Amino acid sequence: MPRLALNDGYTLEATTLHECDGTTGLPVVCFRYRPALPDALAEWRYGLNRATSGRAEVDATARFLADHLVSWDVRAADGTNAPVSADTIRRVPEPILNQLLRRVLSWAGPAQEQAAGN
Repeated sequence: MPRLALNDGYTLEATTLHECDGTTGLPVVCFRYRPALPDALAEWRYGLNRATSGRAEVDATARFLADHLVSWDVRAADGTNAPVSADTIRRVPEPILNQLLRRVLSWAGPAQEQAAGN
């Protein structure tokens, strides 16, 4: 039986699905991310609970993702790489945003770490 090995320094790779929540034809995003640890999760949830508007909820989530996404292949309108920043993340369509968030919120087990070379 595997033992829990605490490791807060790994980065994983993932790709969003082209079909999510009944929506088809979504662009695919390839990205690298660092799974969120409990303190970051608690701070994000605290920010959501204290939010007094929908904009404040989006701000909390955008900052959370910006802190955990390492890189992505999203392009700006001019064709250059879009920065991984809270301002850029606020413009990501919700079905894709939700997929990014699900990955960052999920702990990755040893098999995923090995697959990512960590």
